Amino acid sequence: MKKRIMIVAILIILSLSAISILSEVKKKQNEDNNVLEPGIAIMVQNATNTTQYDKWSSEKWPNSYQYKLNTNLSICDDKSIQNVLEYNNNLVSLDLTKSRNCKLFFDQNPTLFKDLIISQAGSQNVGDNSIDLYYIKNKAYKGQLLKHSSNLNYSAKDDGYRYSGDNPKNFVCFGKGAEEYTAGGETCPIDNLFRIIGVVPVDIKKSNGNMEKQTLIKLIQSQYATIEQLGFPTFAYESYNYGGLYGPHVQFADYDYYFHWGENYDWSTSYLFEALNKAYLDDTIGAKWKDKIENVEWNIGGGTDSELYSAIPKTAIDAEIKNGINNHVEAKIGLMYVHDYGFASDNSNWNKYMKDYGDSSNTDNNWLYNGVREWTISKSLGYDEDDVFEIYRGYTASFSSKYSDYTSIRPTFYLKANVAFLGGSGSAANPYKISLD
Repeated sequence: MKKRIMIVAILIILSLSAISILSEVKKKQNEDNNVLEPGIAIMVQNATNTTQYDKWSSEKWPNSYQYKLNTNLSICDDKSIQNVLEYNNNLVSLDLTKSRNCKLFFDQNPTLFKDLIISQAGSQNVGDNSIDLYYIKNKAYKGQLLKHSSNLNYSAKDDGYRYSGDNPKNFVCFGKGAEEYTAGGETCPIDNLFRIIGVVPVDIKKSNGNMEKQTLIKLIQSQYATIEQLGFPTFAYESYNYGGLYGPHVQFADYDYYFHWGENYDWSTSYLFEALNKAYLDDTIGAKWKDKIENVEWNIGGGTDSELYSAIPKTAIDAEIKNGINNHVEAKIGLMYVHDYGFASDNSNWNKYMKDYGDSSNTDNNWLYNGVREWTISKSLGYDEDDVFEIYRGYTASFSSKYSDYTSIRPTFYLKANVAFLGGSGSAANPYKISLD
């Protein structure tokens, strides 16, 4: 009899041990997978009616970049919600060693994308190789986001934030075709990769006609725009392998048609301006995404050689702003300025004239240099009316927009201030995600 009792006791102990082990394994799996436990009800604040909470439909926890736990409303059946719950790094961790039922309430609390980026100022991007893109193949991430304060030597001194150096983690997935990645997919299509120039001041025209200075995220397309993205007819381009860092790609051949200057050789009357702000904006960026782009004032006054060639980046930004006071145009899409390129170089180069940016101290340490010729938005003053500054072999120089061979463009724009952050690390393989809500 005693023997039978002992056997039963042993079996009970073994059963309890197995249950305990399975419980711990299940707990660990749930933490690893970040999925909801049965018995936990999630209610999320309605974005429109903030007094209403709707049932959470996803199997994963609400993202902490978008939501904040309301500990006043949330409750578990043992009344100990404050003691057993952490909400950090996108994970709610409950003590599930004992049975409980919980009803958790989350309030809308979006993280602004520009605030997230600004918070990284001064941190160095080190390690981790990029994905296999032509111009960053096997490159480690280097570079940093610097605040251009009055104390930073040779900076813009406008309190903006700009990425500088070789290859910072500043990739964003954006535009039509990026919806799957934004919704939780693993890969952003290469055509949807953009990079952050910085969080910089820009003028916006208000409804009363007055100008307002805002600090916004400025993006540039990671790869050069193709003829299909711009909606140009096929006779206006030809394929050309420059043999630079970027590899084979489409560049333009007929530059008279490419810019197709209108009255007074003004950027706002060019065919390229129209293509960027119509076909490219509507068809390549797409309806859902273009609403996230701000209408801003683009300074199109350009500059002289002494302002944009035999000049340091600080001189260039001052000139492009000054010359744009009476020569600017409101639009969503433009091209980069000369000073954007100058400040993208490692800050040890900011005391150099940009005509000297052709050596390896810049080309190996400037994330905006992709190895091919590229137009800026800045006209050249003092020479022919159709001359425009471009990036040529690493340095800035002015060339005729009619006859210059094989020069490419990368569309550039500013995100609205209220764009919210969803996730991502900023690498090419895991670019930043933004909300479409």
